[in-house]
Amino acid sequence: MGEKAEETARRIRAEITAGRWAPGQRLPGELALARRCAVSRETVRAALAQLAREGRIETKKGSGSRVRELSPRRIAVVPTFAEEYIFPAALRQAQEIFAAQGCTSEILPTLDRFSRERQVLTALLAGGYDGALIEGVKTAVPDPTLALYEKLARQIPLRSCHGCSAGTPG
Repeated sequence: MGEKAEETARRIRAEITAGRWAPGQRLPGELALARRCAVSRETVRAALAQLAREGRIETKKGSGSRVRELSPRRIAVVPTFAEEYIFPAALRQAQEIFAAQGCTSEILPTLDRFSRERQVLTALLAGGYDGALIEGVKTAVPDPTLALYEKLARQIPLRSCHGCSAGTPG
């Protein structure tokens, strides 16, 4: 999928998440979405296909696309540590905020090790998560997991906290 289609899918996904279209509601047609997003109809078609693969919409030829009922959004919280320093209080607060937004969250600490960060990012790439709040490992040094971050940023929204390595998305 091209860059424009990815951006269009991100935009439509964000509008669905924000409640612009309710579950079961029909999305505007391809031409209307193309005008709205200032892209071609083919780009919209590719974006809608991606959203259908994610299970966010269902499409029927000749009937358009409808928003699917989603289970609670699942957010990965990836700190370096979960038990030490300021993290327990900060993690509790993050989980409370996510819960108030109707999300479930899972804490996946990296133990400040690149090998563990690679495992966590690989698990996130396998799917099942709708977003991630990540504290990168050793952010002052070159990041050997940068390619995984770039792939993941094309799949789900990412936000880095407490710094990120140069070039890391989010």
